[in-house]
Amino acid sequence: MAPAETSEDRSAIDEAVEFIRAVLADGPHAYHEIRKAAIKAGISEATLKRAKQTAGAKSEHVAKTGGKRGKESGSGSWRRRQRKKRKIRDG
Repeated sequence: MAPAETSEDRSAIDEAVEFIRAVLADGPHAYHEIRKAAIKAGISEATLKRAKQTAGAKSEHVAKTGGKRGKESGSGSWRRRQRKKRKIRDG
């Protein structure tokens, strides 16, 4: 069983959520850039990952072939999730 979140944990996650939303407001970014900026802002990598879903972020992996022994390698990026459009029904 995971330990209960404290109010300090909650405020750290809230701060990370705001950080992620601000970074992704102008489009997707490479995860290593987001992580580097978060650490510089005093947000741990663990807190960043816990806040990702709440912030509405989604990770994507861009595969590149031709690495060692033909294996795929690549980099990850985060972007904002697309909101589903709701259909409005006529009365």
